[in-house]
Amino acid sequence: MQIPFNADEINLIYQFGERSKAETCASLSAILPQIKDSDTKQIVSDTLKKLNTLSEKTCAELTATTKRRKLTERDHSIKTRLAKAREQAKQPTVAEGKQHKTHSKGKGDMEL
Repeated sequence: MQIPFNADEINLIYQFGERSKAETCASLSAILPQIKDSDTKQIVSDTLKKLNTLSEKTCAELTATTKRRKLTERDHSIKTRLAKAREQAKQPTVAEGKQHKTHSKGKGDMEL
């Protein structure tokens, strides 16, 4: 039987996941009293309940997989942003594209 974890629960596992199920649950339990928002408190409680139904091995695998996936996503995001920045650096800027014009006295100019 698989237990589905939503995105918020996965983020909690990524942030508070430890090497063992007991350590992960202890980390989540420790933050529970400080949470003021009822929705966030419910998410943490639901995550704890789901983790407690898992075996030690399954919980450790879930935590390790979640951490690897999140780090891969982060690294990919960084690489993507760096590639975009490199491309933008190759493009001429607006200032480089304009030619500087000298101002000459015209119809509305005054000489002091």
